[in-house]
Amino acid sequence: MVVSHSDYYFAYGSNLYQSRLLERVPSACLISLGQLQGYQLQFHKVGLDQSGKANIQGNGRPNDRVWGAVFQMDLSELPHLDRAESLGVGYERQCLSIVTAEGCLEAFTYLALLKDDTLRPFHWYKAYVVQGALELSLPAAYVQQIQAVPSIPDPDAERRQHHMALLG
Repeated sequence: MVVSHSDYYFAYGSNLYQSRLLERVPSACLISLGQLQGYQLQFHKVGLDQSGKANIQGNGRPNDRVWGAVFQMDLSELPHLDRAESLGVGYERQCLSIVTAEGCLEAFTYLALLKDDTLRPFHWYKAYVVQGALELSLPAAYVQQIQAVPSIPDPDAERRQHHMALLG
């Protein structure tokens, strides 16, 4: 049985880092870790800063999976999250079935509209994803896959310093 909650959000990218998510959506409350089977994590979404951002790509291979976290949130804050994710420009919102230890949950997430496989994430962006995965105790092999993704320095020193400060 799939439990559906319109206020459940599946985070898989930089929003895994809960401090970042709570800055955007203060009501976000962790419900469960979860995974999407038949998907791969990619960093090919065209970011507004022209770097690669996280995206999930369905490939139908049952052994491939994307780990993440299901959060419940106050839907009055959804416009803030939509704005942070550049809804309609960067990402589209879609409901997917997330496998959790408690069973399957329906949650919305964001899928990239524009993709470019030549892009790389900035070091600080990848650090959000890695730090969030570590804090949530996602499987070590999955965290290692993220750590192995090539990343590049952000040429904007002010933006780089801002994000590195948020990471602590």
